[in-house]
Amino acid sequence: MVSVTKTTEVTDCQRAGRALQRAIIAFFTLTVALLLALYAVAPSIYVQTLMLDFDPADAHPLAINLFLVALLLFIATIVVGVIRRWRWLYWLIIIAFLAAPLGIPAGILQLMGILPILQPAWYVLLRMATSVVECALGVWMLLIWRRCGVWAQGRMPHNN
Repeated sequence: MVSVTKTTEVTDCQRAGRALQRAIIAFFTLTVALLLALYAVAPSIYVQTLMLDFDPADAHPLAINLFLVALLLFIATIVVGVIRRWRWLYWLIIIAFLAAPLGIPAGILQLMGILPILQPAWYVLLRMATSVVECALGVWMLLIWRRCGVWAQGRMPHNN
């Protein structure tokens, strides 16, 4: 009976780990799609974010191109780490995702006019929605860690 329960728990943890990996990779894939869409449709957001002097004749300055390439390489590294289940990356992602909701009050203050707003209101709302998704993923990662360990690879045996 114990071996059947243990086997079921391992299988459930493996399933949870794969689902978590797929969800995080999907999140970063959508992030890349969003970054590229913003680059194509509203490159001024990058200009405002990087606080560059904007030349209307040059919609995609070199600094924006380099920044976008750096972001894409960073996200690609994260995806590789998720696929390979790098333990240290798990902790960095969980900290970043659980800290993401701190951007929501800042977005609210920007929309209320209390803090200066550098981007369009729709972009502030998009960032706030992304923060909610990141928080949900962070909570899910925390729950999986408590039940199945990092990347759901199993818990360390206890001497209880």
